[in-house]
Amino acid sequence: MRVFRVETPTGDGPYRHTAVGYELCSRHGGTVHHPGPFNDEDSNGDNLMRHLWQNSYYVFGFASLEQLLAWFIEELELLAQHGFIVSVYESSQFVCGKFQVIFIKESGPVETIKL
Repeated sequence: MRVFRVETPTGDGPYRHTAVGYELCSRHGGTVHHPGPFNDEDSNGDNLMRHLWQNSYYVFGFASLEQLLAWFIEELELLAQHGFIVSVYESSQFVCGKFQVIFIKESGPVETIKL
């Protein structure tokens, strides 16, 4: 599966970034359009957190660029100012939620997109 992930060039996600993580958590804190991993479910009704507990190598991404933009549209400028990019990965180990995808980085990105 092709997965789109917002991250730094070194692979760190935005919610763990010291400069923007707190801001994103404040804005997104489990809202209807930004559910946390306890509130986003796979096709079997299991929350994504269940999968994260089973394998700590999972990271967050999106099933499409449109899904990524729907999640981060209001934060694109902030993320770009802090050097974030969109990395595109191919992964055979993934779980699709309704809003996000968790996946395992099996190799480096096949493409990067500047914000």
